[in-house]
Amino acid sequence: TQTRLLEYTFIIIALLSLIAVFLFPEYGLQSHRGGTVWKGVYNNRNKLGRFMAMATIVAMYREGGTGMIRRWAKIFLFSVPLYFTGSRSAAVLAVFGISVYPVVHQLRLAPKLLISVGAFGSIGMAGIAAWVVSNFSSIVQSIGRDVTFSGRTFIWLESLEAFYQQPVLGYGMGGFYMLLEQGYV
Repeated sequence: TQTRLLEYTFIIIALLSLIAVFLFPEYGLQSHRGGTVWKGVYNNRNKLGRFMAMATIVAMYREGGTGMIRRWAKIFLFSVPLYFTGSRSAAVLAVFGISVYPVVHQLRLAPKLLISVGAFGSIGMAGIAAWVVSNFSSIVQSIGRDVTFSGRTFIWLESLEAFYQQPVLGYGMGGFYMLLEQGYV
């Protein structure tokens, strides 16, 4: 099936990334904030993190001839590179994907529960969204980020303003650079 092929692809990516990190560290490692993180076979640590987060979720949800020990071995194989990338957003995605597994598994067994779970889940998600909005700065700071997402919000505002000035044709590739006090955008 397609999920099996996807899982095999993720296994190959994880193994090649481990080889890159340990046998070819000049290609498999990346300097980041005064330390060294894994980037594996990708050009950036966040790409490896995202793929390993997706791989973890696929390994958790994949049905078929895989036993519990093999499932957790694959999750461990994917979690090691995920951890060493230092990508917090990918880690949050993986934890969320694994944590909703019991709910999804129960819904597969009893599809009639979907209506009540959907209703209560919507109410719960609205409550969680309200809590996140009201505590946004402390949540972002707890994962080691600043509220401006490393200065990106300023770039997004400037980009949006430039879009409004030329919405149809834009500025072209490399045509939108703006000298700021901190450097180029």
